[in-house]
Amino acid sequence: MVARTRLQRPLPTLPPAAVAAWSSRSNLHFLSSELNLDPFPLLAANPALRSAPLPLLRDSLRLLTSHGLSVGDAARVFSSFPSLLTSPPGEPLRFLSADAPLPPPHLRAAVLRPPREDGQGRSERAG
Repeated sequence: MVARTRLQRPLPTLPPAAVAAWSSRSNLHFLSSELNLDPFPLLAANPALRSAPLPLLRDSLRLLTSHGLSVGDAARVFSSFPSLLTSPPGEPLRFLSADAPLPPPHLRAAVLRPPREDGQGRSERAG
């Protein structure tokens, strides 16, 4: 009796340009569909978004939502600070604790409160 073994063909590897294009499209879809943000101003402010791994973007969102922010609230933070999307995993947490040392209920209120002008054309946070 002859045993037959079936050899599997090796999976083709994609060229780096194809991987980068796929990653960029996934990131654009994440920004526009899941965060409801216009991705192009974010890409202009943070070019690293093009090649950032999608799990990093999702982790940044997950971290903000774990602090009591909704997805819409997190999108508002990311539109003001697009570098938080591609920063090291602890950076948004450092941002929340150092730059905005508020407990979660107050943090959400601070994110939702729009900046106001100080009378001289400069914007400041309403308070």
